[in-house]
Amino acid sequence: MEYDLAIVGGGIVGAGVARDAALRGLKVALFEQDDFGSGTTSRSTRLIHGGLRYLSHLDFPLVHEALRERRTLLRIAPHLVRPLPFLLPVYRGEGHPVPYLWAGMVLYDFLIRDRGVPHHRLLPADHCARLEPRLDVSRLKGGFLFYDGQCNFPERLCLENVLDAVEHGADASNHTRVVGLLREGARVTGVQVRRANGDQRNIQARLVLNCAGPWLDDVEHLADPEAPARLRRTKGIHIVVPRFTRQAIIFESRDESRVIFAIPWREYTLIGTTDTDHEGPVEDVRAEGDDVRYLLDELRRVLDVDVRPDDILFTMAGLRPLQRVLGTSTAAVTRREQIIDHEALDGRAGLVTVVGGKITTYRHIAEQVVDFVQKKLGYSRATCLTAKIPLPGGRFEGAWRDFVDDLQKQAARHDVATDVALHLADHYGAEAFALLEAVHQRPELGKRLLPGLPWIWAEVEHAFVHEKAQTLTDVLLRRLSIGLSRGQARAVASDVAAFLGERIGWDSRRVASEVAAYEAHLERNWGVPPGLTP
Repeated sequence: MEYDLAIVGGGIVGAGVARDAALRGLKVALFEQDDFGSGTTSRSTRLIHGGLRYLSHLDFPLVHEALRERRTLLRIAPHLVRPLPFLLPVYRGEGHPVPYLWAGMVLYDFLIRDRGVPHHRLLPADHCARLEPRLDVSRLKGGFLFYDGQCNFPERLCLENVLDAVEHGADASNHTRVVGLLREGARVTGVQVRRANGDQRNIQARLVLNCAGPWLDDVEHLADPEAPARLRRTKGIHIVVPRFTRQAIIFESRDESRVIFAIPWREYTLIGTTDTDHEGPVEDVRAEGDDVRYLLDELRRVLDVDVRPDDILFTMAGLRPLQRVLGTSTAAVTRREQIIDHEALDGRAGLVTVVGGKITTYRHIAEQVVDFVQKKLGYSRATCLTAKIPLPGGRFEGAWRDFVDDLQKQAARHDVATDVALHLADHYGAEAFALLEAVHQRPELGKRLLPGLPWIWAEVEHAFVHEKAQTLTDVLLRRLSIGLSRGQARAVASDVAAFLGERIGWDSRRVASEVAAYEAHLERNWGVPPGLTP
């Protein structure tokens, strides 16, 4: 079988392209070396936002595009993307003057004119202090209240794109590494892939799309080891602590080179982010002590809060795959995507690369890429449907509140607690009814994984049967997200692995190795740097 399009990389952009292309009738194969959404997608600030700071770079088109996409995602994924209030405090003697900030806010509102999200408000200092008692009021002049969007679980946003692509005929494989590009002369004719079990095969495709994010240069070097680097990888870290904010706080760093966030996320506050060049292997990215100290020092300038190293529950560290622009600050490098046609650039027909982009605009990036692919393949342009058709979890009738009420009523009939029902609604949207049906058929699946937490055993089985999970780490981190709760599900990891072993045939050695791999993954990617001092 020959595919129209073989996509390398199952992050949010690759997943979005797969969905769009499948909806337009293309034969699509998607390959991800780890798990869908396991790279940059899972390490983001978890915002769906217009990028207020991009106004200072005069990138009005990017802000307008992002704000338009924010509105689209609120519509097609209402279970995953929600409005979030932000407070921007203004302090005497630092930052931009109030008229400058006010002009930016007015322009921000004008670029979208979105009646579904309130416009900004300029607030006096005492009002800001009532909204956020942790603000340092000694130098506070006032602040701006405005709204953007939040996606608590972008890994799931990515997954739903993959699942919908598969529903419309795409083939999607995780834990499948592209180890070579097939060639006929100068033309790329497909990919050579290796599965986790070592099986290797060749996949023919009329076009290969490199959407590998931070691994983009590595994929291109499979076609030409001498190809110049296209990426400037910059590291962003976040730290997760018990919640101390009522709404999101946004402020400029001391040197005005970065925007710092302290964001309510689930029952925590998410603090980020840094933006520093990373020259080492992609796999070596992690939060370092200096990164954490930088964020905590900046936080203490604005908020009357003493977050100490012992308060940090876990960290996140990821790489932004930006266009390689040297001689300028990392913050000034554009977040706009670039579509590279290698046939026109360097004579390597059959290969297309996508550089850059951001989670907020992934759907529009995918639309542009599929428009280009159709033209490149000589197909008449089919209409893009991804802005109109909701993602699977967003396919419910009526308003969100009515949907949640209906789900709670059905949950009560199956003796499922209210907090569990609300968790299922926020996590799965319309797909939550399938989990309640599983509990109805087998009541033991309605039991909680851990006391006091809303995750239930039906979700574990659902992850493997319906959501392409293959490992314990897939399940706990990127299907259920219980691995991103306090304790990171360490207390239940062995039980979940044993449960899966009984259902899919893992022997005792495989169960033990899955638990060990999960613990190692947490330590390597989500750990707290040793040796931090207050």
